[in-house]
Amino acid sequence: MGKKINHRHASPDRLIANPVLRVLFKIGALLCVLLAFVGIFVPLLPTTPFLLLAVFLSLRSSPTIHTWLLQHKVLGPPLHQYLNERTISAQNFRRAVTLLWLTTSLSIWLISAIWVKCLLLAMAIGVTVHLGKLRKAGSTL
Repeated sequence: MGKKINHRHASPDRLIANPVLRVLFKIGALLCVLLAFVGIFVPLLPTTPFLLLAVFLSLRSSPTIHTWLLQHKVLGPPLHQYLNERTISAQNFRRAVTLLWLTTSLSIWLISAIWVKCLLLAMAIGVTVHLGKLRKAGSTL
């Protein structure tokens, strides 16, 4: 059934004891999954940061959601790579950087506020640098 979950991430001692806070984290995790899904189709709405935040929030609130994310057929393998190995596949790297710069360029072209253009450019550079520093799995890239 795919890769096993690294249990150092999913240990029960990481769950939040406060039931109200745990529910808020669970709602936040589900909201992040929803926003990540929407981000697949909407430029400027980032998918990966929302998924990583969903993993973080679910780790502390819902073992069920956490397990679902990490065992998901599509989402699980890249999340495992990032969380456990700090790697990204060469294909996902190329795809992420290409889509990042296409959507950022389009947004910069459509938006008139200079400060927003500068912010978008800085974010795109930051994400590209971060992804570039990750080891590339399955390639000599």
